[in-house]
Amino acid sequence: MVEAIESFSSESQKYTVQDMERMFPEMNLKARAKLLWRLNGGNVTAALEKKASFASLRAQHFEEMRRDPSLGYVPVERYEPARQQLSASRMAMRRNLTDPWTSIAPSSNGGRTRAILLRNTTPTTIFLGAVAGGVWRSLNDGASWTPLTDFMPNLAFCTLAADPNNLTSTTIYAGTGEGYSNFDATRGNGIYVTYDNGDSWSALTVTQNNVNFNFVNKLKVSPTNPNTLYAATGTGLWKSTDAGASWNAATGVGNGVFDVDVINNSGTDKLIIWVKQRGLMVSTNGGSSFSAAACTGTCFSSSNSATLHRGSVAFAPSLTTTIYALQSSQSGVVQMYGRQQTELTLLMFLYSALLLLNKD
Repeated sequence: MVEAIESFSSESQKYTVQDMERMFPEMNLKARAKLLWRLNGGNVTAALEKKASFASLRAQHFEEMRRDPSLGYVPVERYEPARQQLSASRMAMRRNLTDPWTSIAPSSNGGRTRAILLRNTTPTTIFLGAVAGGVWRSLNDGASWTPLTDFMPNLAFCTLAADPNNLTSTTIYAGTGEGYSNFDATRGNGIYVTYDNGDSWSALTVTQNNVNFNFVNKLKVSPTNPNTLYAATGTGLWKSTDAGASWNAATGVGNGVFDVDVINNSGTDKLIIWVKQRGLMVSTNGGSSFSAAACTGTCFSSSNSATLHRGSVAFAPSLTTTIYALQSSQSGVVQMYGRQQTELTLLMFLYSALLLLNKD
């Protein structure tokens, strides 16, 4: 074979896929493709035609991978039965779910749905925030949808927030940018607000072209004051007391705040946040200071802080003394915790089915 290659190299001509098949039948397709390009190196005409040669190789490879060796050809008659079997398998998996889900959102437009916001109207008004898809609104319980932000300078909407005490309020805040360290994360450009239920939008000026608001992972409106906002971003936790006109960073938190939730604790905001490599942190004074959450057993403690990565936190709406936290390590392990604050106990559950949390 070496002699044949040298002989080919010494000739001044271009070579084809057929030449490779004739001279080197024992080579696989990938090796023949590499050799073809090497032998035609410096030949301008061959270079211009290489795409056609590779297209022929790809077609041949496609056919060889699907050929039944016992038949010598691709049994296309098996395609439809295989498709039906796959469809039946998927349907069986759905039937095994105790509470199956039905898709209602617009599926023809790309973008991960990161945020859902419901408004107390009849029928229910629903807002969706999608990465690269913008903000969408349904005025009829999800039966139909309208895009609201197609002409905005940034479409990476990851979080939506409104006054939790006024479910008919038409003021809605929307944060942009994915700060989850996923490989296809889309950078945002601050926070936007609508005062007319999504018909028109404007930027909160101080958050525009501001590195602190390139990745707004979660927004929350205070339950004690609708002009107080909290933003969990890639550079920390930020608080505004003037409806977003100005912001201040919380001290002692650090970078990489993935999530925030807030409740009214006797007239004072009580917050929980999830911080990369620090885990769950709690504030009982409206974000003026934070401390690490105490827990027992195997959980998000300082001893394993280096493995703590993305996480989500929430107060239980039915019992605000209960906190839930879902966290995934950099290795992909997902754990869910439920903490009953009055008893200071912690239960841990492993959900291997939720490994996609660290992949999106």
